[in-house]
Amino acid sequence: DLWACGKNNNIELGIPDFDDRWSPTPVDLHSIVNENARNEDEKLHSDETIVSISAGNMHSAALTSQGRVVVWGMNRHGQCGVPHERKLVNNTGNLPADLAESACAIPPTVLSIDQLPADAQVSHVEAGFYDTFMILDNGRMMRVGAGLGADIQMQNDSPAIMHFDAPGLNVTKVASGWRHILALAR
Repeated sequence: DLWACGKNNNIELGIPDFDDRWSPTPVDLHSIVNENARNEDEKLHSDETIVSISAGNMHSAALTSQGRVVVWGMNRHGQCGVPHERKLVNNTGNLPADLAESACAIPPTVLSIDQLPADAQVSHVEAGFYDTFMILDNGRMMRVGAGLGADIQMQNDSPAIMHFDAPGLNVTKVASGWRHILALAR
C-alpha cells in the first residue's frame, strides 16, 4: 500500500485534489491512475503492484511489478515525461495563478516508453530534482526532464525520454540530487 504526507500543491503526493496532508494518508494509485487513463495501455492491471517508489523535488515515481513506471507531480521541466496537455491546474488558491498554471501538475500516469528496447524492462526508477531516471535490466539508463543542467528535450509538447548511457558500465541503481547523480555499476 502506498502512503503519503506533506505538500500536495503540485499533486506530488499522488492525490489530484491539491490538498496538503500532514499525517500519513493512503493513496489508491490503481484507482487514480485508471480514472485518469486515456486508454487501456495507461491503466494499471488488477494484479499489478507497486514494487518501489521515489520522491523527487516536486514529483514522484513508482515502479510496478510489470516493469512499468508511474509518474505524478510537477512536470514543468518535463520530469514526468508526460505531455503538458495532461496537466491539471491548481485552482485552490494555495499557489499564485501563474505558478499554478506553469507547474504543469500531472496526476498519476503510466509513462509511455516507446524507446524501450524489446528485450529490456525497467528495473529501478529514481525521481530527481528536475528529472527522472530509469535503469533497465540490461544495465542501460534512460532519463526524462531537465536535470543535470541539460536543456529539456521536447517533442510535440511532450518531454523526450533520452538514453543516458555510461559506456562500459552496467548500471544497477541510480540516485539523483539537484545537479548530480550517483550510479552503482558493475
